[in-house]
Amino acid sequence: KVNIEKEAAELLVEYAGSDLLSVLGEIEKLRFVTGENKIKVSDVKKYVSYGVDYEVFLLHGYFMKKDMNRIKNMEQN
Repeated sequence: KVNIEKEAAELLVEYAGSDLLSVLGEIEKLRFVTGENKIKVSDVKKYVSYGVDYEVFLLHGYFMKKDMNRIKNMEQN
């Protein structure tokens, strides 16, 4: 059994996407790296990378704002 803060769960889905297997994989990774059965927002921010869905969302937002610096930073990461 894993306890997860509500905000951490929302952020996890935002980062990992809506695919259940991806979310479950990230939960298992978080349990392993933290050594705990409680997942906090700080854990998600530290250990979960953005999924493709989230990156597309970010890219669209940067494009609409004409923020070329952030678009270039995404290319480098």
